[in-house]
Formats: sequence, structure tokens, C-alpha cells
Amino acid sequence: FAAASAATAAARLRTDLGLGAVPGGQHPEHGTANWIVPFRPPQYLELLEIADPAAAAASPLGVALTQVLAAGEGLCAWAVQDDDLDAAARRLGVEPVAGHLNDPAGNLVGSWRTVADPSFELPFFIGYDKDLLDVQNAFYAAAGHATAPAGIAWIEVGGDAARLREWLGPNDLPIRFVDGPPGPRALGVRVRDGDGEIVVR
Repeated sequence: FAAASAATAAARLRTDLGLGAVPGGQHPEHGTANWIVPFRPPQYLELLEIADPAAAAASPLGVALTQVLAAGEGLCAWAVQDDDLDAAARRLGVEPVAGHLNDPAGNLVGSWRTVADPSFELPFFIGYDKDLLDVQNAFYAAAGHATAPAGIAWIEVGGDAARLREWLGPNDLPIRFVDGPPGPRALGVRVRDGDGEIVVR
């Protein structure tokens, strides 16, 4: 979720949908910072803001986020966890890129690797290290949700459905296709203590 202010977006989600959030940290290589709305680990909604405009201008992610925010806040990208990131990289002919998260004091929280389409029109694949998965469990406990989000029920996306299926490869993901430009439009989140869903747009 592209946010002018991640903290303000987090407060709005708590008020409107009962979803808690925690400060995530900073991505120095991208000039971005985030808050995390944790679902069942490792699933989460990331509220992403520009923290360092100069660094963001030198990063494909920072540039993409800046362009999205020029048109307004909202869902802007999505990721798929892959247990064999190297296989995905070989299949797609894309070199994995390492990333990491620092807490506000600059200490390393955890790291990951991604395989991404440079345009960010398609979802990126991500593989986490164990330390970050442990952190995500702690985030869920700290978020203090007023509801009990269990996990992602579905995602609604625009763009070329055939192109997206080819990029993703064999999978059983709950994707709903709609007309319009590439990218996510809405996210359905299961509620653990009932049959309802929370919808984030």
C-alpha cells in the first residue's frame, strides 16, 4: 500500500477496519520505510512510504513508489512467497536481488531476496530468512488487532491475465481478474473469529 505517511495510513486502517499495525523500519537501498499490518505469518500488508527522496530516486522501487504516490495513495504492488527462489529466477531469467530491513535505530531486523519484473506491473517473488519470519510472528502479537485477521482470502488484480499466469507459473493462488491497468485493486482478508472478510482497497 503506497502511503504518503505510513503512520497515518496505519491509524486509518485501525479506525476503519480494526487492523493493527507496527512500525517496520527502513530500506536504505530503496529510500523507503514501512509499517506492517501483520496477518498470519508470513502474510502481511506493507504500508510503504518515501523516507529518503534522494535514495528513492536511484532505486527502481523508489521510483515506482514515487510515481504511484503522484496519483494518490492505494494498493500498488503484491508479492508471492517462493520456497525455491532460485528456480523462479532461472525460469524467468531474472537475477535475484537482496534486501534488508533496519529498525529505526539502524539495527538489522532481517533480510530477504526477491525476483521482480522491473516495471513492477507483475507481482514479485520473495524468499525470507528465518530471522525475519520470527520477527513477523512478534509483529502479529504486537499489532493489537481489534479484529483477528487470519490471512489473505483473495486478491483482485488488473492487467493481462494470460501474462500474469505465465509469470506466476503453476500455482493455486486466489486471484480475481478485473479490467484495467496492471496491479492490485483490492485485498480480501479472512477474519479468524468468524466467516467474514475485511476488504482493503
